[in-house]
Amino acid sequence: MIQVVEQVIESDWRGVFDKEVHEVTSPIGDRVAMVRKREHGRSGILPCVLCIHGFAQNRYSWHTSRRSFTSYLAAHGYDVFNVDLRGQGRSRVVGRIPYGFDDFIAHDIPACVSHIRELNGGRKVFLAGHSMGGAISCGVAGEIPEQIAGVILIAPLYRFPRGAPMIRMLTGLVRMFDNVAPVEAPNAPLPLDILGWWLARRMDIMDHRRNRFQMMPWQMGSTDRSLLAERVSKGFERQSAHVLFAIARFAGKETVYSESRAIDYLERFAHLNLPLFVMSGDKDFLAPTSNCRPAHDESLSQDKMFIEYGAGNAGAHFGHLDLIVGDMAPKTVWVDILAWMDQRREHGG
Repeated sequence: MIQVVEQVIESDWRGVFDKEVHEVTSPIGDRVAMVRKREHGRSGILPCVLCIHGFAQNRYSWHTSRRSFTSYLAAHGYDVFNVDLRGQGRSRVVGRIPYGFDDFIAHDIPACVSHIRELNGGRKVFLAGHSMGGAISCGVAGEIPEQIAGVILIAPLYRFPRGAPMIRMLTGLVRMFDNVAPVEAPNAPLPLDILGWWLARRMDIMDHRRNRFQMMPWQMGSTDRSLLAERVSKGFERQSAHVLFAIARFAGKETVYSESRAIDYLERFAHLNLPLFVMSGDKDFLAPTSNCRPAHDESLSQDKMFIEYGAGNAGAHFGHLDLIVGDMAPKTVWVDILAWMDQRREHGG
């Protein structure tokens, strides 16, 4: 059912949108949910983009009540789909928790792309992935390249955890546990939503300029605190234990591979000739530039671009979340993504 909603895009800029929830069934029978949004009054076939969030996150990675990247794209004429990955957000209600990356790459997201194309006359789809969603986007693009208009990687987990010593240490500990455990760990949902709840209630400490803890997912002072509190309280989710173990195993090889290890998803992606836009933040301690930039440098695409956002070119420092919800993101990152997509809309068929 279509709802007509008025939403804030940024500051005093508001828009009216048609919003509906779609449940998609994969070929193996699992279901995921995504929110579709387009500007109210626009009809016909529009260029399409599918937004894919990261680890232990959900659709609120892209949308808050006071700043919304999905509404921004919809206001500029895009048909925007915001998926909750299996086990997250709305998809937690309609489907089971994931067992690994193959669930996302081989089944769920290709089914979402197919559904989007059916709604839009077979038009190809842009993929926009943040963090783990970037790694998933790479895998999906290699799975169904003929259906993809272009790939936007926002602080992707690519050569992860290169440049992030704390993350390297933590993933090493997870691998050690995985290796010595006498039986396979149960695929329980890890209650990481509690972390978001806690961060939101300690924002005066967590966002203090003297906080030097190098695993914070944002740069201190980069985002209005009340907006940031909403983002982390709504956007942090429970996450499958098996997905955590998979990421830890990937970190040991600095790549992403299939469950059978027969497919190196990143190597396959590097050989594609699809439009590619990769970006990183200059103060991202979770997915620093040394992890992100290889997605651009290793790609054989003839149409590729890389930007590191920071004080020199964007007027502020950018952490992991700031590239989407930071105070300077609407004036810099959003504008660049929109311009890049607009130039390639015809590639979408």
